[in-house]
Amino acid sequence: MPAHPRLGNLLIDHRAYDGSVFEADTSTCSHCQRVVVLRADRTRARAYCAKCDHYICDGCVGRPCTPFARILENFNG
Repeated sequence: MPAHPRLGNLLIDHRAYDGSVFEADTSTCSHCQRVVVLRADRTRARAYCAKCDHYICDGCVGRPCTPFARILENFNG
C-alpha cells in the first residue's frame, strides 16, 4: 500500500522465473499523465512544479505548466 494518498504501487513478480520481486510507489505527472516509478535508489531530485503544486516527470521539466486537467477542461470547453 502506498504511503501517500496520491501515490500508486507497482509490483513485478518474477518469483516463478528467477525468484525476484520488484515493488515501488508510482506517481502520475500532472502535466502529461505519464506514470513515473519512484525508485528508492534514485539520487537526483524529483521534478516539482510549484505552479500546480505537483511532481512532474523528467520529460516535462522546463515546459510551461499545463496540467492535464486544464487541457481536458479547454477541450470540453
